[in-house]
Amino acid sequence: MNQEVLSTFPLPEDLFPAHPRADKWLSDQFETVSRSQIQTWFKEDRVQSAGKPMRGSDRLQPGQTLEVQIPPAPEPEKMEGENIPLDLLYADEDVLVVNKPPGRVVHPAPGHNSGTLVHALLHAFPDISGVGDDPMRPGLVHRLDADTSGLILFARTSEALAALQQQFRNREIHKEYQCITKGIPQHARGTVDLPIGRHPKDRKRQLVHGENPRAAVTHYDLEEGLASGTASRFLIRIETGRTHQIRVHMAHIGHPVLGDTVYGGRFAQLGGRRPNAPRQMLHAFRLRFAHPKHKEPMTLEAPIPPDMQDYLEELRKPSP
Repeated sequence: MNQEVLSTFPLPEDLFPAHPRADKWLSDQFETVSRSQIQTWFKEDRVQSAGKPMRGSDRLQPGQTLEVQIPPAPEPEKMEGENIPLDLLYADEDVLVVNKPPGRVVHPAPGHNSGTLVHALLHAFPDISGVGDDPMRPGLVHRLDADTSGLILFARTSEALAALQQQFRNREIHKEYQCITKGIPQHARGTVDLPIGRHPKDRKRQLVHGENPRAAVTHYDLEEGLASGTASRFLIRIETGRTHQIRVHMAHIGHPVLGDTVYGGRFAQLGGRRPNAPRQMLHAFRLRFAHPKHKEPMTLEAPIPPDMQDYLEELRKPSP
């Protein structure tokens, strides 16, 4: 049975912005809890600092610590499909490949009990219900962050799911991304081979050499300099699929993904007269795998979505 959990959230000394609203900052620490739910926690006095209840409108201080009594997640009920538009790039009796829009959560979680990509797929392909061990993630082979757009792979049968998961374990599924980052690298091509584990103080973040680190390998190729030499567009290929891997590795080498306030902090935007990135500028655009039944090689691509393409066009302009 689910139980309440007391979690602490230390604020970094380099907090950006320096004094954010408490409800806004706390909601940014959860990928799957809505801001309205966070505001309910404040109203129920579930959020405290130094033993005193806080309001959502309170302004936070660098180095401050929040204590949050997180309520138990509701027991899962039978999931029903929802009539949500799908950008389906490939479908057969074994495999589904979807182009996920930015902002769409992949599967249900606390704060996101409807409107997910899984709900959309259950409506269009009810046969995926029961594929795999997790009823909240039927047929899911891998995930993308909510703000990352692009290709995501589902299996329609248990046999296909097992075969695709084995390909992932063997590093036989290849994922490539388009990414816009801060700055221009010293070398146009490189590899980041550094293990990633959970941040010791922030449960929603990952860290190079964090707790219980696992091997993580990211290859990058510079494709385009942008914004008069202050930003870059990369082609990125990952050998492993660690949580937030690209975001962690690119921030670690000094080129955070633009729009990624979790790992980029105050450097997540270019500043000056350049426009702000509307979200983290990361798009999973190419996926290669072997079909789980007939073993033929499959390659699918998804075009860069409009919000990212518009931002690229802005960054290609001369300095304003």
